[in-house]
Formats: sequence, C-alpha cells, structure tokens
Amino acid sequence: MATPTAVEQELLELINRARSDPSGEFDQLITNAATATAVTSEITFALEYFSVDLDLLRSQLSAFSSVAPLAWNDSLSIAATDHTVQMIEQDAQEHQLPGESSLLTRIVAAGYSTATTVSENIYAYAYDAIYAHAGFYIDWGYGTGGMQDPAGHRITILNANYTEVGISALAETNSTTAVGPLVVTQDFAARSDYQPMLLGAVIRDGDGDAFYDAGEGLGGISVWATDATGNVSVTTSWASGGFQMELDPGTYTVSFRGGVLTGIASYQVVMGNENVHLYGYYADAVVIPPVYATGDDGMDILTGAGGDDSLDGGAGDDTLDGGDGTDTILGGLGDDYIIGGSSSTDLRDVIYGGDGDDYISGGNGNDELYGDAGMDTIVGGFGVDTIVGGTGDDQLTGEAWSDLIFGGDGNDFINGGFGYDRVNGGAGADRFFHLGIYDHGSDWIQDYTAADGDVLLFGRNATIDQFQVNLTETANAGVAGVEEAFVIYRPTGQIMWALVDGGAQDEINLVLGGTTYDLLV
Repeated sequence: MATPTAVEQELLELINRARSDPSGEFDQLITNAATATAVTSEITFALEYFSVDLDLLRSQLSAFSSVAPLAWNDSLSIAATDHTVQMIEQDAQEHQLPGESSLLTRIVAAGYSTATTVSENIYAYAYDAIYAHAGFYIDWGYGTGGMQDPAGHRITILNANYTEVGISALAETNSTTAVGPLVVTQDFAARSDYQPMLLGAVIRDGDGDAFYDAGEGLGGISVWATDATGNVSVTTSWASGGFQMELDPGTYTVSFRGGVLTGIASYQVVMGNENVHLYGYYADAVVIPPVYATGDDGMDILTGAGGDDSLDGGAGDDTLDGGDGTDTILGGLGDDYIIGGSSSTDLRDVIYGGDGDDYISGGNGNDELYGDAGMDTIVGGFGVDTIVGGTGDDQLTGEAWSDLIFGGDGNDFINGGFGYDRVNGGAGADRFFHLGIYDHGSDWIQDYTAADGDVLLFGRNATIDQFQVNLTETANAGVAGVEEAFVIYRPTGQIMWALVDGGAQDEINLVLGGTTYDLLV
C-alpha cells in the first residue's frame, strides 16, 4: 500500500479542513489581514511578493460551500509520486513533462481504472506542507488581486465532485536543481464504484490546536466502528496516524484502542452517502499519573512515566529522562545529562540545566530548553524549539524544524539545523554554522557583530568567490532604514544567512577550511 507519509497526511488534512469550511480557511492561513501577516513568514513573503488582495480573497472564498472530505487513494498516490519524481528529474514544474503520458492515462496506468473525473495540482517550489497548501488555496500568482484567474488550484481543492486524492510530497536536496525544497503533486479523482469512507487520523495533539501536524500521528492504533446491531468493522491506523474504512449508512460508535493507548477513546459518527472525517485523540484515551521526583546531592537517575512529569535533579551529576508527555525538568547543580523524551510521542518539555556543564536534548515536541550557567550542549530535536544557552561557551543545535535560538553570554557555537531558524548569539564571539545544503534553510541572525568576533561557518568545501552579499531592507526585521545583509551561496542561489541590520557592519567574516574571509572586501 502507498500510504501517506506524515507530510502527505498533513497535506490531506489541510485539504479536508479547507473543504469543511472554505471561508474559515482564510483565518487559518492569515493571522492579521490588516498587516497581511500569515501563519508563517514564508507565506507572508508570498502575499507581499504577489500583492495578494486579501479582501478579494475573502470575498471569493465566501462563494464556496462546505463539501465532504476526501479519502486517500493508493493508486492516485502512485500516479502523483511518479509525476513528482519526473519534476525532480527534469527540474521543471509542468503537468505533462517530455516523455510523460496525459494525467488520465497516468492515473489509469497506476490502477485507478474506473475514473469519472480527474484533476491535478502541482507545486515544485514549496517549503513545507502549510506553504504548499497556502500556495494552492490562496492561489497566488500574477492575475487579478495577486491570484490566478481563475483560481484553478483552489477550485480543484473545493470541487464537490471529487471523492479521493493521492498526494506525493518529496524533498529535493540536490543543490544543482531549481525545484524544491519540497515538490508536491496532488491527484484528485472520483470513480464510478466508490463507497463512502470514514476517514481521519489518530493524533497526539502536542500543540493543542485540534488539528493534525506532521509528527503528531499515532500509527498502529486499532479503529473499531460498531453499528447499531453490534457489527464491527476494524482497521489500523497507518504510520502517519491516518486511517479510513468503508462504512454503510448508519450510526456508529467509533473507538480507538491499542498501540500506545492504554485506554479507549470513543465517539459517535453518523454515516450517509458521503465521506465523514473524524479525529481520535490520545488525550481522550490515556490518563497517566504524573511523576514528581527530586534527587539528592548525589548522582541521581530520575525517569518520568509518560505523563506530565516534574523532575528535579538537585545537586550532583544527574541523569534525567522525562519520557513521553509534557515534562518540566530541572537539572540543578552539577554536570547533568537531560533528555525530554526519546519516542515520537514525546510532547513539549521545559528543561532548565542549572549550574554546570549540561547536556540537554529536547526530543520530540516544541520544547523550551535553557542551559543556564556553564558550558552547555543543547540539541532541540524534532519540533519548533526555543533554545537559550545562558552564560558560558555553549554548543546549541536546533536540529529539525524552525527553531528560535539565543546564545546568551559567552563564545557560543550555534547550528540552526534543518529548517528556517531565528538566531540571536548574544554577548561574546559567536560562531553561526550552516551545513550548506538546501534543507538547512536560511537562518536569520539578529545580532551578528563582527566587532565582537562573530563569524559565519560553512559546512561544505567551498571557495570565497562562491559567496556574495546582497543588501536590502526587510520591513520590521530590524532598525528602520538599515539594510539586511543576505549571504548567498552562488552555486545554488540559496540564502545561507540573513543578517538583520547587517548593512551596518564593516565586516562580515566567513570561515572556510579554517581561514577567515571578509565577504565585504
């Protein structure tokens, strides 16, 4: 089976959220219409770049009515994946590339043999799932009001005739190609022999927004649908957390059990002649008592139990493991080894290293990690983390997703990791590292100061002539009237670092192979 990845599941959930409330999707994507501010900085930039008329967008969306959600289809997914691979291999964004068959022919060849209608959305230059969805749904472009006219991608998403979709979202990390970093194909269709589905996802809602985000899905959960006569239909959630099953019209008790669940979460669902969407929430099934543990002055080992735990190591070189859940961990005095959790069901942790040279790993979830005093090593893990080094010469790594990193006092080494990170080195001579690949993103540095000894470190073999600095002011980025400095790696055209107020610097120093070069010379 070509089941969805976590990113593809998120794209499916975004489509179905929009179909359930077309007008309401405006507020899901736009946080402040007056200032044209969106849920991510990349979407905000696109709104500004295309001069999207948000009043017109809101008006257009009001003309649509809610429609039934779309089910996942393996054959459509195979067809979509084949096309995404072609876009990457041919480095182009087209619906029919040289040597490719038509959309209908491709879909039928993938096994979708009873199609009555088909359509396709493609985006070869997305950053992430929400950016791709916004691009399709807002349908920004060069038409009236900064949108495509007609808004074909949006119309496809909201078309009531479609019942299924297959989605392919592949990362493109080849620095020699123009497409990427995320290349997306969505193949929509309906078929003559279709039966309505109960569909949705089992999620551990780490950010509390009652919506699926990549990484929140729970695989291996049994989904039972029991009708009024006691007949039971059973399926199991995919690795992404998504699930679906064909059900006849009627009223069902749908329960989620097994896997990481230690209880049963149950919901009532009424099926008719259309697809129905349902979330199963981890929090509705699981109640684990929290652990409250405090160490003594020795070398303690404290472990959480999977709930919302509170651990305090006290003095000594302690080992603290919060486990799953939303934990609060205090290292205290000593050189502590602290991890927020090691499984995919770890949630948002708040960790304070305390005095000493600590090692801190956030694990999964959107964590807050504080090194405090000492020469600390902090790794954010998987999530949108906030990392604060504190005093001392710290080594700080965001790892995955878009992190917020503060070095604090000391000569810090800061690696934003994969994603578009925001960095403040603080006092001291700080080193800002970029791996030099597309997935590392473009890191924004708030306080680069050459006079303090700050330098940029590039993680690939390169020569100084492969870099350039572009100066331009970005609204609300820094001091009004002062330009930002964008350090660009010429072979790929990627912005490696964006230095806020960098135009005021006399030097921008880049270290290559142990040699320091001034990019402004």
